[in-house]
Amino acid sequence: MTEPYASIIIPTHDRAATLGASLRSALNQTVPNIEVIVVGDGCTAAVRDVARSFAERDARVRFLDLPKAPFHGAASRNRAVHEARSERIFYADDDDLLLPHHVETLGAGLDDADVVDTPPVSVQEDGAVSLGLHDSSDPAQRALLIEHDFKSIFDTHLAHRRSTYLRGESAWMSVRDRRVVLHMLQSFASDRRVVWRTMHRVTALSFHGACRVGMPAPDRAAELESWESRIGSETFERQTRDAASYVYHASRLFHTLSRLNRLEDADPVTTLLGRFAMSQAHSGAAPHISPEQAAAVMAIRKVVTGTKPDPGPAGLALDGLLDARLGPVFPTAGTVSYFRKVFERQEIRQLLDQCRARPAVTLAHFHLNAGAGPEAEARLRAIETECAAAPAWSRFFMAQSVIKALMNMGDLSGAWKWSEAIRADAPLSHYAVGFWELRAKLAHHHCQSKQAAEAERMATMLADSDV
Repeated sequence: MTEPYASIIIPTHDRAATLGASLRSALNQTVPNIEVIVVGDGCTAAVRDVARSFAERDARVRFLDLPKAPFHGAASRNRAVHEARSERIFYADDDDLLLPHHVETLGAGLDDADVVDTPPVSVQEDGAVSLGLHDSSDPAQRALLIEHDFKSIFDTHLAHRRSTYLRGESAWMSVRDRRVVLHMLQSFASDRRVVWRTMHRVTALSFHGACRVGMPAPDRAAELESWESRIGSETFERQTRDAASYVYHASRLFHTLSRLNRLEDADPVTTLLGRFAMSQAHSGAAPHISPEQAAAVMAIRKVVTGTKPDPGPAGLALDGLLDARLGPVFPTAGTVSYFRKVFERQEIRQLLDQCRARPAVTLAHFHLNAGAGPEAEARLRAIETECAAAPAWSRFFMAQSVIKALMNMGDLSGAWKWSEAIRADAPLSHYAVGFWELRAKLAHHHCQSKQAAEAERMATMLADSDV
């Protein structure tokens, strides 16, 4: 049997609604000589039906129907690598999409590297896209991955040589908790023999399941199918890059470097932006990032270091930071707090007025005006309207953000009422632990001992959840 050019491993457990779109994108590559290994990790009957139907119709698909393994099926992923027939190993989440040139692009990169990746392309529910800015060949960034639990790489955007994996310590088997991909990446990064490069292309789309906790399966399927119909366009990559914001993923790195007192002029993001600008100046090629996008990135760098940026780039930076992305919890309170270090309240209000109108902006206005009398009351009414119109799965995390703001204002009665209103919407996920911890504090304050005990029990139970 001819060795396939690439093996694409798709782990799956219970996402039958999105698995089909993920499989179609994997099979629709410009390199047809591939195999797709669907790894059923204690999967549901519905997932099993989808996987088997694809395997029956396309000989390139193999289905490993395995029992549930700890830590998001790390051992099952390890087995898939061992059973793969290609030297080039790729991954895809069962709710992500691969662009048609994904295997061709990263596969070529493996000709002179052990591991290659492309920056993350994080798709939000409203269609906005956040792109990553990193370079895995940068020693400083590799050290952050090894030493400080900073992850800017996602497995859907990664490929590696099978021989590199097998000569090491079986990276998937180094997993110690639910952060399975982080531990796998650290295993590669810690091996100094591994040559690791980043290819600055858009080759895959990540629809992070964490920020869609509770989103109904039909809605998730419809979202992927909408994007699936567009990714084959020759102009898709260019259009995606032009419309995207780089601020969110860059800001995560800036905050980490600041916390470690390593945010110097030669930080990886600034170095990369300089390299892009120099390449553009010398070659006249299409830029990786526009001047406006780069200015927004540098604006958030200034905010993190306590320096006031110009309003234009600052507004773009603020607009790119307000929504939930990797997880479902809205980061508006922390974002507003950071901007308050360098901007006056009225200046931030003006920046928010320039942002795209959406619930996250309404939340930011509320956090900005917390404790400001009549205006805070007006903002509270506005956010009540936003919450009422939002789907239940999103409404819960919006309301959690409001509860924190009300507690900071000292309005514990109002916070308790909000917690009562959304209690039934709390997902059975570790992402709801924060809500139950807030509710426990509020219950103790209101002498609701039974409610406090329930909240503490839920927080403890969900803290160990894999969901």
